Amino acid sequence: MAGILRDLAALDGRTPEALAIEWAAGKLIIPEGTVGDAVDDWGLFDGPPDLASRAHEHLRGRNAA
Repeated sequence: MAGILRDLAALDGRTPEALAIEWAAGKLIIPEGTVGDAVDDWGLFDGPPDLASRAHEHLRGRNAA
């Protein structure tokens, strides 16, 4: 929990101690797991399905397309 509070404090611009006090008092609720639908690693990727197989050729300057 301490790591989550430190990360949240860095994002929020407050001290981790202030957030820890709010959390201990029950005023700051931190979910135990993920919030919302889980997304696959490539779920948001909208590129060609064979991108990985062609990337090496493209980077070497042999664009076959």
